[in-house]
Amino acid sequence: MSTMALNINEREVLYTPDLSPKFTRRFDALTDELVEYPKSLDREVAIKDEIKTVEQNLSGEELSEDRVRYLGILEVLLDLIEIGFEVRKNAEFKVVRPDLDRYKDDPEEYKEHERAILQKERITQFNEQSVRDFIRKMEGDYRTNGTGYVSVKNLITDGEDLYRSLAPLQDKPREEIVKELETEIQPYVQVAEKGEKCELTGLDLMNIWRYFRYTWLTPYNTVPGRNINFLIRDASREYHPVMGIASLASSMMNLSVRDEQIGWKIDALEDRLERKNRMHIYEEQLPKEERSHENQTREVKKDRMVGNRGRMAGARRPNLRRRA
Repeated sequence: MSTMALNINEREVLYTPDLSPKFTRRFDALTDELVEYPKSLDREVAIKDEIKTVEQNLSGEELSEDRVRYLGILEVLLDLIEIGFEVRKNAEFKVVRPDLDRYKDDPEEYKEHERAILQKERITQFNEQSVRDFIRKMEGDYRTNGTGYVSVKNLITDGEDLYRSLAPLQDKPREEIVKELETEIQPYVQVAEKGEKCELTGLDLMNIWRYFRYTWLTPYNTVPGRNINFLIRDASREYHPVMGIASLASSMMNLSVRDEQIGWKIDALEDRLERKNRMHIYEEQLPKEERSHENQTREVKKDRMVGNRGRMAGARRPNLRRRA
């Protein structure tokens, strides 16, 4: 969609879209505007305005590959700016990767930077109509459980009520606190499977899990593979409110650090084998016909794969005398 090549400055990357003359002119005018803005928010607004213009104000005859390509270029550029890339333009337009070294002495600042990036993704997610409809249904579609009407809101503990229950414990000795917490809070784990209903609310367990997943800092996206989701609930209170959620999922593909550590990459496996290869020097007794009074042994050098106990797994220990 675009050509990106490393510049002499390793943080600078050329961003040169392959566009038709018409859209090249539009992109050139937009990038002239972007470099004039000191704040990234202004750049984001300018790109979004251009996307809206291209999507809404061009004639039907321009529903072409060139138009789609240009919109894709703008969406990628918007993503880069939202995660902290800067822009420069002299003869050519460049994006500049964030300098992550500036956070090396301040992990809290780095966390805030990541939170700001993820917050934008969450806001985008909540703008999706399907997500809004789901949340509205979970919060407003009350269901009878035989004794009254409840919704997912009944699975959220009232903060003031929880405080009143726990506040008297804070001045007690640790042993008493632990003992009384056994009655004040009674957590248990429940597998959240789609189609399985909560006995207390009638809500689908997987929908309950999904609702609370939207409260996380990171956006909720389904991933390929097997997932097992869990609800952590409190049996000490009415409706067993949700205390937390958890999930076990298939591992990510192509995670370089993990793959190298496990040995799933050829280069990493070769390095590991090379590190385990050791030169063994020892003396062995000469065959009977070669022995003499002065010469009973000979020196032997061999490469050997070292296992967990210093020798190849399964190998028999040679009958030899090791050199001191």
